[in-house]
Amino acid sequence: MGKREGYVVSYHVLSVNNPRAGEPDLILAVESKDYYSKAEQLAQQKKVEALLAADQRKMEAQSLDRSPMRKFAGGMELQELVLK
Repeated sequence: MGKREGYVVSYHVLSVNNPRAGEPDLILAVESKDYYSKAEQLAQQKKVEALLAADQRKMEAQSLDRSPMRKFAGGMELQELVLK
């Protein structure tokens, strides 16, 4: 979901040059074409909720449940990987 509907322009794979313990070594960045109107944002959110079978409150609660796994400590250096 995304490219077909025109919401996503491209995807970028980024490598973390010096990942810390518990952090990812690869990141998928999604580039959007533009900002959306409020109605477009809500329509896209409804599609995502239907795909994940969860509403916004449930997704926020799940995110909060994962907060003990997170440790925020500074920034990171990334390098884009060009995949062919």
